[in-house]
Amino acid sequence: MDLHQALVLTHILATAGLFAAIGAEHLALQRLTSATDAPDARYWLAAYRNPAGGTGHLAMVVLLTSGVAMGFTRWGFEGWMLAALIGVVILMVAGGILSAGPIRHLAISLGEPWVAAAPAVRNATPLLRKWSRTRAGVLVGILAVMALKVSFVISLVTILFAGVMGAALPQRNEISYTGEQAP
Repeated sequence: MDLHQALVLTHILATAGLFAAIGAEHLALQRLTSATDAPDARYWLAAYRNPAGGTGHLAMVVLLTSGVAMGFTRWGFEGWMLAALIGVVILMVAGGILSAGPIRHLAISLGEPWVAAAPAVRNATPLLRKWSRTRAGVLVGILAVMALKVSFVISLVTILFAGVMGAALPQRNEISYTGEQAP
């Protein structure tokens, strides 16, 4: 196995790790929403803050490192790579900066009695789910761009479109079984 093959394998495994972390994040949010007491909610909030034991952060570092290494050793820096890097910035902003406020509010609320904390949990989780779905969509868009290797503009539009589509998708409990919006 040469260096390029090792980098490609590492890049693919890191991408799988990032998807696994986003899946763990979705599960933690689902469980947080269905929490019946403050200790249960605190547990799932901690799981959301550090999904899959920090695998997502490690996967992101490995993904960026292997991607930049392939840029230097094989591909050169083409437009689709710049668009993918912008997509990674979107992942970080949606995952860290935009969700920090609701998470901080939840952590403070969970120090109060459950009667007072339960509404905060119910109100914050839809926004956190939307950011999580946005990140999953952006990641799918980045994968499409990496597979297609198209121009910068097309790549950026693809990533942004995928992120918007991820955010626009309703949760399972937001749609009734007849396909109409639930009240």
